[in-house]
Amino acid sequence: MYDAIAVPLDGSDAALRAVGPARRLAGIFGARLTLVSVRTPALERSTSVEEVLAAGQRVARSSGAELVDTLVIDDPDAAAALGRYDAEYPATLICMSTRGRGAVRRAVLGHTALSVVRHSPFAVVLVGPQCDIATTDPIDPIITCLDGTPAAEAVLAWVAAWSRATGAPVALIRAFYPLGAPGLVDPPSPEQLHDLRYLDRVASRLRTDGIEVRAEVLPHEQPLAAIRESVHGLSGALIAVATTHPGALEDLVAGSISAELVRSAEVPVLVCSA
Repeated sequence: MYDAIAVPLDGSDAALRAVGPARRLAGIFGARLTLVSVRTPALERSTSVEEVLAAGQRVARSSGAELVDTLVIDDPDAAAALGRYDAEYPATLICMSTRGRGAVRRAVLGHTALSVVRHSPFAVVLVGPQCDIATTDPIDPIITCLDGTPAAEAVLAWVAAWSRATGAPVALIRAFYPLGAPGLVDPPSPEQLHDLRYLDRVASRLRTDGIEVRAEVLPHEQPLAAIRESVHGLSGALIAVATTHPGALEDLVAGSISAELVRSAEVPVLVCSA
């Protein structure tokens, strides 16, 4: 599915956090690990791409990588350069940290990560500040967040492809704020029944492709917390979510569920634009 897993590096410690998860994905997909640095005037004022890539290689080798490719792109705009690189190489998966030199103050994600997600025609893996970067476990499960909208379902094609390529089971979840008291309702409320039927329909479509799927509705006063709790303790999990496009930049900075998941998740997040 992928020939290479690319990690953009900007000289920050935060950007290096994506190297370990990228090394894990390279092993899972049988792909090369590629460290990418964009030579911009801003970066050259404080360091050099050679130093940036050397630091990345040290981290990669410490995580068990034997062969590491490097790539230097000369461009004054790192975000635009990475976007073009991503579009030009569809068999390359970008795995990047959401906190780096270009992070926007008070924004949920860094400027470069925002731009890549917003403009990429492909899925991108984001590694947030709370992500466990040391795990080497196989992907299990792919936790797929749905809200009943066609935009959210845009991630399903990527989830199906990843499941087929890795053998990972899929967990479809729908988190919502219950109208009554929080917690599971017995018998199920009309809202729960509606969501369960919806998830069952989606699960049936995936099962026709031979994908192992389970579905779960998570009533909770705070839907984001419900999703985080569903991931807690699952070191091999991967969250998959779609974010709206073309308004992704505004939505993410405003603190949408997608962006907050990336910021607070203990596992990597596969993000695609709807």
